[in-house]
Amino acid sequence: MRAASLLGLSFAALMVSNASWADAPPPSRRVAEPVRSWGWEVGGRYWYSTGETNWNHNGNAVAPILGNPASVLTYDGLDAHSGEVFFRGDHLTGFFVKGYAGIGKVVDGSLDDEDYFVGQIKFSDTYSEQRDGRLGYLSADIGFTLYDSTRVHRRTGLKDAPREVHGVRLGAFVGYHHWNEKVHAFGVRCNPDDVGGAFCGPPGAVVIPFTTNVISNEVEWNSLRIGLSGEARLTRQLKIAGEAAWVPYARMKNEDSHHLRADLGPVPNILHDGSGSGVMLEGVITYDLTRQFSIGVGGRYWHLESDGSVVFGPTTINTTAPLNKLESDRYGAFVQGSLKF
Repeated sequence: MRAASLLGLSFAALMVSNASWADAPPPSRRVAEPVRSWGWEVGGRYWYSTGETNWNHNGNAVAPILGNPASVLTYDGLDAHSGEVFFRGDHLTGFFVKGYAGIGKVVDGSLDDEDYFVGQIKFSDTYSEQRDGRLGYLSADIGFTLYDSTRVHRRTGLKDAPREVHGVRLGAFVGYHHWNEKVHAFGVRCNPDDVGGAFCGPPGAVVIPFTTNVISNEVEWNSLRIGLSGEARLTRQLKIAGEAAWVPYARMKNEDSHHLRADLGPVPNILHDGSGSGVMLEGVITYDLTRQFSIGVGGRYWHLESDGSVVFGPTTINTTAPLNKLESDRYGAFVQGSLKF
């Protein structure tokens, strides 16, 4: 009887022990945190860039004495400093969203203003200095990851936890881009022309001091973007990425303000309207200092162009001429820092 009792107690203790082991995870297995649906990266950039905006119109269609082009205005060397914020969010399904927004100052540059009679006889060519300009832009895209070998899953308990490895990621996107630039031209210095300076003066003559704002120009682009993005992770810390976007449609609005032309009426007194296309390119190299924080250096290039119409003196002369082309370019290098979470 006593032996039977001892045997029963031993069996009960064994059952309790087995139940305890069943409830506890194996010592060699670690329970992973649940995988999040979204992964985000946010950061900031400083972009040093330079650019050019130029336009010309067909004056011969309005007055037979004028050439085609009749006027060519070139804003060149438009150096700018801008700061921006950016973000990217990737979903486990492959969808992603990304974008950036920035503002800055256009601190340098010049204006070359050329005018032609029929037969392209240049009757005026002047130089002005640019300063006190401004720059603003934003972009918003949505896309889908077509191929991704930079993330794998490994079993670490009850969940699959992603980790980044060497590989490439490719995606396609569509989005909206806004770009606004305003510049100011000061003073007038005569350049050589084909009529011996009859209208402006001898070459080198400063006929309006460089303290006087003679012309301001503000161009605005609203664009549809379609593009491809890609990245290659070379090591656990080093990554290169880039994107190429085609702009099949860009709506252009340009306001030219000739401050000293009373005949053109109140400013803005030369108005451009049109649509066109372009291209946008960007590339960056990043290095992960920690799992959450990275730094990088890169560059970008924008080119948009449009034809359309130009209205001179909308409240006075109100004459419309064909706009042959208006082009805007901006390109430069940036540095950035970002956080992942």
